[in-house]
Amino acid sequence: TAASPETRHRMLRAAERYLVEHDAQPSTWLGKNITTWPAAAGYAALRLLKQEAPEAFQALPPAVWSNWASIILAYPFSTGSDDTELVRLALEKAPDRFLEALTALIDVEVRDDGRLRVLDRLGDAWTPALGAALAARLDDPKLPVRAMGHLLDILLDHDVPEARSFAAALVARSLEKGTIPLRKV
Repeated sequence: TAASPETRHRMLRAAERYLVEHDAQPSTWLGKNITTWPAAAGYAALRLLKQEAPEAFQALPPAVWSNWASIILAYPFSTGSDDTELVRLALEKAPDRFLEALTALIDVEVRDDGRLRVLDRLGDAWTPALGAALAARLDDPKLPVRAMGHLLDILLDHDVPEARSFAAALVARSLEKGTIPLRKV
């Protein structure tokens, strides 16, 4: 059965209070391939407010977005349009914390298997600062080829000049070394 209006109101107030009063504690889980219950609860509270109390959701202060930006980007079971919107809003409202979390998650994925799945979470979220931060990763000598390709795809799709220069230099080096076969057309 559905909750009574009074119970529903209390649940929404509790979600809002949780987001304002609790710490996501990213230092305890971000970059460690774990998610803590407090962080997951914050993510659930954000989703609940977005869906059931859009006015309260829109009124969340910047400090809340900064606190929860890490879990928004790192939440392991998010794939829908609500999740994509949360990622976009976290980048918009807490860009520094968002980029810190993205960097930490990229480091983990490079270390683990070289697949940058976190980039798929970005959806249409994009800013020049995000492009610059991702372009800076292209020079990382630890970046596996697969990860570099994924990163280049995204950066080229967003017309990031550093990515074009990097790709042109890669092609030029490969031509010099003879590792790209030339065919007459």
